[in-house]
Amino acid sequence: MLWRKTRAAIEKFQPMHQMVVFHRVLYTTQDRTGWAAILHSMRGHDAIVKRSKWSLPPRTFGVVVPLVDVVMQDLPATGAVAITADLRGPKVPEKAGPRHDLPVRRPVRSATMWYEVDPWLRVRAVLRDGSSIDVSVTDRVRYRRVHKVNPRGKHKTKTKTKEVQLIRVTRALPKGVAGQRPPSRPPSWMRVKARSGPRTALTVTGRLDRIPSNEHQVHYILSVMAETFRWTP
Repeated sequence: MLWRKTRAAIEKFQPMHQMVVFHRVLYTTQDRTGWAAILHSMRGHDAIVKRSKWSLPPRTFGVVVPLVDVVMQDLPATGAVAITADLRGPKVPEKAGPRHDLPVRRPVRSATMWYEVDPWLRVRAVLRDGSSIDVSVTDRVRYRRVHKVNPRGKHKTKTKTKEVQLIRVTRALPKGVAGQRPPSRPPSWMRVKARSGPRTALTVTGRLDRIPSNEHQVHYILSVMAETFRWTP
């Protein structure tokens, strides 16, 4: 009976909030009013829902909510923020690539390599200054599993992982704004590409050799976003 009441309470949440609870994804485009309703609903979640099955994914408050708050500060009055967030995590079958057998020599009997690729976040918006911004975050984990047999016939299997996170931000500058190279270089983990045309586009790619914890994730995303703004006065 207790959980039935909780589920009934969840069904009164804002529909996009319900999507995150039941499906662990969020696909929506909302203006300020729409996002205010979603965020208000989410911020009341923990006071109502105590069952871990229906808790919000950690990246909801660790990344999505603060990032939307920041982007909304630069929206025009009629602007909107579009978000595609897959908060199910990497352990989903469709995120794992095919497995490949690697050449081996004794005492190794077999070696297998595969990748998990999780493009879990994309945020797009047109800002108050007329520029547009497109943010994407992808986690990639490489797995190598090695099976050995020692001279005594003992079998041993070991799996090694290597994590990489790519944060890519593209900012299309307002028409007529060419952009200006800043006096100092970006951090070593970022790369900047400028593409000229009717609208100059700046693409900053941040490559991290580990996937940040939830409390640090939004800091890295905002750092890459901020680099695109150093190119305009």
